[in-house]
Amino acid sequence: KDPITLQTGDFNPSSDFFHLDSVGIWFGRPLSVNAKTGIPNKSAPWADPHFELEAPWILNRARSDSRLIELFGAIPWDDPNQDYDFRPKKGSYLIDSGVIIPGINDGKDENVFLETEKPGVPVNPRSDTENLTILNHPPLYPGQNRKFVGDAPDIGAYEYGDSVYWIPGYRYPHPSVPIPKNNAVNVPMDYSLAWNYPYKKDYSGTTATVSLSGPGVNRTESFDYPYNVLFQTFQPGGTYNWSVSVDGVSGGSWTFQVDDKIYPTNDRSIDTTASEVILPYQIKNLEVSNNHLAFLRFDIPTSINNSLVQKLNLVPETVTSLPGGIVVYKYDQMGWGEKNDDNNIGTVDHSLGTPIDTLFSLESGSPISVDLTDIINSSGEFSFGLGVLDPSDNVSFYSKEKLLTDGANGYAPQMSVWPSLSFQQDSLSVAYDLALTEGWNLISVPFDGLNPHPQSVFATLIKNNQLVYVSSPKGFYKPNDPLGTLDSINSKDGYYIKASGSESNIYFRGKALLDASLSLSAGWNLISYYPSYELNIEDAFADLIDANNLQYVAGFDQGGLVYDPNAEGTNTLHRLMPTKGYWVKINQAVENFSYPEEGQSGSTAMIANNFIEHPDVKPNPSFMFVKGQIIGQYNVGDWVKVLSEDRKIVGAIKIIKGGYLRNSPVYGDDFTTEEIDGLKTGELLSFTYNGDTLSSQIKFYPMSFKEVELDYKAFLPSTFALHQNYPNPFNPVTTIQYDIPDNGPVTIIIYDLTGRKIKTLVNQISTPGRYSIIWNGTNDFGKSISSGMYFYRMEAPGFKSVKKLMLLK
Repeated sequence: KDPITLQTGDFNPSSDFFHLDSVGIWFGRPLSVNAKTGIPNKSAPWADPHFELEAPWILNRARSDSRLIELFGAIPWDDPNQDYDFRPKKGSYLIDSGVIIPGINDGKDENVFLETEKPGVPVNPRSDTENLTILNHPPLYPGQNRKFVGDAPDIGAYEYGDSVYWIPGYRYPHPSVPIPKNNAVNVPMDYSLAWNYPYKKDYSGTTATVSLSGPGVNRTESFDYPYNVLFQTFQPGGTYNWSVSVDGVSGGSWTFQVDDKIYPTNDRSIDTTASEVILPYQIKNLEVSNNHLAFLRFDIPTSINNSLVQKLNLVPETVTSLPGGIVVYKYDQMGWGEKNDDNNIGTVDHSLGTPIDTLFSLESGSPISVDLTDIINSSGEFSFGLGVLDPSDNVSFYSKEKLLTDGANGYAPQMSVWPSLSFQQDSLSVAYDLALTEGWNLISVPFDGLNPHPQSVFATLIKNNQLVYVSSPKGFYKPNDPLGTLDSINSKDGYYIKASGSESNIYFRGKALLDASLSLSAGWNLISYYPSYELNIEDAFADLIDANNLQYVAGFDQGGLVYDPNAEGTNTLHRLMPTKGYWVKINQAVENFSYPEEGQSGSTAMIANNFIEHPDVKPNPSFMFVKGQIIGQYNVGDWVKVLSEDRKIVGAIKIIKGGYLRNSPVYGDDFTTEEIDGLKTGELLSFTYNGDTLSSQIKFYPMSFKEVELDYKAFLPSTFALHQNYPNPFNPVTTIQYDIPDNGPVTIIIYDLTGRKIKTLVNQISTPGRYSIIWNGTNDFGKSISSGMYFYRMEAPGFKSVKKLMLLK
C-alpha cells in the first residue's frame, strides 16, 4: 500500500519528493536549497511555483514601490499591474506530471466514490460502490470535466495547451479580463490569448468573435462557449491589437507588446563525475569548471525567421579563475530536462557537439553575448553547453531561477540576468516578398546573401518543408541531398524552384543588389529581374530589339511563356514581373546590360501576360515552344492538344483569330518525379483536335522553337476501326477512339478476363465520323474496379474488334 496510509517510521509524505512526484503534487518545499551554497536544506526560502507558471498573480506585485525598494533594493517589475495567467508555461515541470482523477480530468462526467479504511485517508477510488462518500460533485454543464491535454494531466488547476481557461471572479456585461492584460509588455512569442465571457444565466449558443492584428497576423476567429483561448505565435518585439465581441457587445480594444527574447525551457549545471538523476531544484546559478558542464535548452518559436540577429545572452555571477576560456558548444541531446525519467539531464549523454565560440574575458555582472545567427536555422529545440578550455577555469553564470534576494522576502525575479536568446532586426535583415505557387516557379533573389548557400537563402521554405528542388544551369540543390551541386544563390541569376505549397515571402540575411548591371552571353541566359516595378518587355529590352540582337525571352509563370520580337500576334509574355527570373537569348554578347529606371520607359499601360493553363498539362522547367496555323474546320478558342509517342498529353495550344496557333509550351519529363510524365529528348510530337490525331515530324528539344501547319479537314472514315486506348496502362482515366463509316448501331463494352461484363461505354446509333470515349475505371454501378487486365469489344453491323487494356492503381 501507499506509505501515506501507513504513517510509520521516518517517512514524511509531505517532504518526500519521489512520493509527491508519483502522486502528481507540487513538491516545492522538499526541493528548497540554500540560496548561497545551492545545497538542498529543506528549509526556507522555499522553491517558488511562480517559475512554473505563465504570469500568475504575485503578492509582492501588490506592494508599494517604497516597500519593494525596502525589501529588494529595486522594483522588480516595469509594470505594477497584476497578471492572472496561472497556466503552466512552456518547459514547466508541471506539464504532464499529474495523475488521472476519474470524473475530474479524464473527460468523463461521472460520480466517483471513495472507499476508506479510516477517516480522511483515501484508499481506492471507485465508481461501482454503494453507500460510500461521493468524491466530486456532479458537473455543472456537459463537458465540464474535459480530458487532460498531452500524455498525462498537468500538476495544478490548469492544463498547458488547453482551449478553455477558467477565470474566476466577477463577470461584467461585456467580455473582460484580457490575458495578456491591456498594454502588457514582454509577452512571450509563443502565447495563447484568453478572455472572460460576459455574465449570462444561460450560455447556450453563446459565441465569441475574436479579432487579432499585428506583424504577420490578421485573423478573426469564432469561439463557442466555454472555449476562450486563441493560440498564436508572435514576432519578436511586435505590437498587437485584439478585441472580443459576444452577442454584438465588444470588450473594447486591447493591445500588448511581445518580448524580443526567450528564456531557457531548462538550464542546469551537471557534475560530470557523477551519473545520477538530478532533481528539479531551483538552482540560482550555472557552474562551469573542470568537472562541471552547464546546459541550456531553448524552444525556438515558429515566428523566428532567418533574417534576424540571434544572440545567446549570459551574465557571469562569479569569475573565480579564467586562464583559458569558456567554450560555447552545440548540444545535440534532444528532449532533456529535470524530470525523473530517461531524459533526465543527470543521466543522459553529456557529449558536447560543435564548438561555437570561446569567451576569454569575463567580469562578474557584465553581460556577454554570443552570435548564434548562423547556428539557429529553424524553429524547434536547440540546446547549448558551456565547458572550460583550461582545467583550472571556474566561472558561474546566473540561471533562469535567479531572484533579487534569492527567495528572501518572497518571489521577485531578477530577469535582467537570466540567460536568454534575443532576436533583433538590423540593416541586413531581408524579408523578401516572393510569391511562390505549388509546383514549379522561375524566380530571382536580387540580394547578396551573407551566406549565399541555398540552405540559408531558402531556410524559410526548408523550415516549413516546402522546398522540393532548386535548379539552374549552374547546378541543383535538394534539401538533405549530399550530391547537390548548387552552392550559391547569385543575385543576378534566375532559378527554378519546385515548392510543395504556396508561400509569400522568405527571410534571410543579406544586402540589396548594388551593382545592377548584367553580362549577357551570346545564346541563352537565365537572368534575374531585379527591379521592384513591372516593365513591358519591349521597354525592358528596347536597345536589344532596336539592334536586332534579341531572339527570344522566355518566362515561367503557371507554365512557359514566350516573347518573339518577330511574332507579335502569338506571344504570351508581355510584361516582366518583380521576383521572377527570365531566359533571354541574344545573337551577340552584351556587357553591362541594365533595365531602365521606373518611369523612363515609353509605355504607359501595362500589357497582361497570356497564361497557358490547361487542366491536362503539367508544367515543368523542360519545355520547347510550338506555334503555327490550323487549316480546315476549327473554332477560335479551341485547344489543340500535343501528344507524346505513348499518347500522354504534353501540351495544349489555343487556336486564335485567323486560325493561328498561339506560341505555346510543350513539356518534357519532370526529372523530380518517378514516373515519365513528359517528352524525351528527340521524341516525335503528334497533335489531336476533336478526336482526330495529326502526326508530325517535329521532335522535342528543350528551349527550341518550332512552327507547324495542321491541315485539319472533317474526317470521314472509310472503314470501321477500334483504336488502342491511351494512355495504357492507365490510372485513373483512359481514352478509346473508334471510327464509324456508316450510320448504324454501335456498342463498346468492357469485360474482365472471365468474360464478365463490367461497363457499357457505347450503345447507340452513330453517324459517320471519328469518336472518342473516356473510361474512368468504374463499372455500370459507378464503383471503382480493381487493378488488372481487361478487354474492350466493339460491335457494329459487319464489324467486331477486341483489344486489351491495363488498369493500374
